[in-house]
Amino acid sequence: MKVPSKVKIFAWRACKDGLPTALNLEKKHITRQRICSLCNAETEDLNHAVIYCKMIEGFWNNFFPELVKNKCRSIKEKALVFCEKKEFSKLDVFFMLIWSFWFRRNKYVHEQIRLDPRKIADKALGLLASFNSARKTNCVQIRKYFKWSPPDINFLKLNVDGATFKELDRVGIGVVLKHYSGKVIMAMSKIEISVEESEEIELLAIFRGMQLCVNLGIQNILIESDSKLVIEALQTDSMLNSSLGVLYREVKLLATHKIG
Repeated sequence: MKVPSKVKIFAWRACKDGLPTALNLEKKHITRQRICSLCNAETEDLNHAVIYCKMIEGFWNNFFPELVKNKCRSIKEKALVFCEKKEFSKLDVFFMLIWSFWFRRNKYVHEQIRLDPRKIADKALGLLASFNSARKTNCVQIRKYFKWSPPDINFLKLNVDGATFKELDRVGIGVVLKHYSGKVIMAMSKIEISVEESEEIELLAIFRGMQLCVNLGIQNILIESDSKLVIEALQTDSMLNSSLGVLYREVKLLATHKIG
């Protein structure tokens, strides 16, 4: 989806029904109240909270009247309708709207602030437009100034990166292994426990990528990371006595590993 990362995470949680609705909290014996705080009329499951609450249900008829008619469909099932029809731009709008209504719901539940649903939705759609505009600009700039450089014909290039997901208290790492022709040989992403420093995230991404390559018997690897500090430390052994020394040593050990 072409939406901000926080909305992607929200969408994932929504599709798994992992958000703290009143019904879900009651099931976990956290509260005995399952009624929607905004309308005080119906049980608050996720469908009700972001679509069918009488405070916002009429609004949805202006966007996806056919989709919201079937109350039995979960958020995931509604999203799959867009996927099956390959209406991905509508999927983006759908999740931006339910994210905005969940934000509105939380504002009332936690702060007793009642926000106008129309204004909240307009802001969400404005955010989506701004995000896509910036994304297109950034893509053009990246293609103009940054170009993937192939390794020597006898090597493979391992590109690694890491990202922090503060909402989940986790970090994510990703690795891509490419042939000198640019063909992707394999790719992997993994969720790790949260770490504080960007240096540790990048080093962890390198470690996981090399660990995977060694386990698969892949040698002659050139590593590329956007952390100059980590690469220089690996080349000079300058950080072996630091707090990350153990991880640096593990990476160095993997680099000298021989297959066979």
